[in-house]
Amino acid sequence: MPVPTFVRSVYNILFVCFPWAVSVIAALICHRIRGYPSQADAIRQLQTDGYNCRNLTPAQCLQTAIFRGYFLEAGPVVVYAVFFALAASLILWIKARYKQYIFSCVFSTICLVITMSYGPLFPYFYGTLGVLTLTA
Repeated sequence: MPVPTFVRSVYNILFVCFPWAVSVIAALICHRIRGYPSQADAIRQLQTDGYNCRNLTPAQCLQTAIFRGYFLEAGPVVVYAVFFALAASLILWIKARYKQYIFSCVFSTICLVITMSYGPLFPYFYGTLGVLTLTA
């Protein structure tokens, strides 16, 4: 039965893309709240604030500051929390109502948690957060 398997695969892809789309919308709203900063603006802010980079390149210093929570602000965290709550409730409603999508909902929830946890850490728009990039 290739048709039901194909349909199930399409649903899996849609359910996994949904959290990414929600995180992009939240990131765009946060980008506007923060005043449209770029990656260069974030590096400039680190330099003017005197952030200790210890012989790191500017890109490495920015990455370290991001994952240490240097750029966390209350506004973007609230935006991401609201979008997380709405998306998680929708996914849980689908999981409770349609039992055939339990597997898709689990993957969707995992992707939602990852993108919504890392999203507020970035001081600039990072739309490819959560998208797997392979480098050779």
